[in-house]
Amino acid sequence: MTPNIVIILLSSLIPCILGFIWFHPRLFGGETWNRLACIGPEQLAKPDGAQQIILSMVLNVFIAFGVYMVTVHQTHVLALTGADMDAMSSGTGLAFITEYGSNFRTLGHGLLHGAGMCTLLFAVPLLGYVTIFEKKSLKYMIVYTAYWALCLGAMGADISRWGVNDL
Repeated sequence: MTPNIVIILLSSLIPCILGFIWFHPRLFGGETWNRLACIGPEQLAKPDGAQQIILSMVLNVFIAFGVYMVTVHQTHVLALTGADMDAMSSGTGLAFITEYGSNFRTLGHGLLHGAGMCTLLFAVPLLGYVTIFEKKSLKYMIVYTAYWALCLGAMGADISRWGVNDL
């Protein structure tokens, strides 16, 4: 089971699209988010530069690959063979993939692992550190955790269902 790079790249757009909606001035991007993130009018006046956009997209690709590793369990069989594709085309590797290769490759499974596991095991602890040491409010953490739960859930659903190249 190897990643479908096109789906990984498309899934990496999800945080950008949802971020545009989630942080729109009519939702949390107005006074609420600006106040919680301590962003003043002078910072809002500066447009995002190409460097920021490119870096955020690169980071989103890393996140998408991480979500792939969490949601597509069949990749672990390939990892156990030391990424030996020949071992997957015969013997135990082939038998396992033949029998279980399409198990848990659904939208719901990916949604559960993305919104549930990735959020609880990665996003919440990381955002918790930011909230604690940057002395942000609990409301700040809730706004960002909910955003990442939606992003990771959508990414997980897409990647679990379509993000695999079958052997």
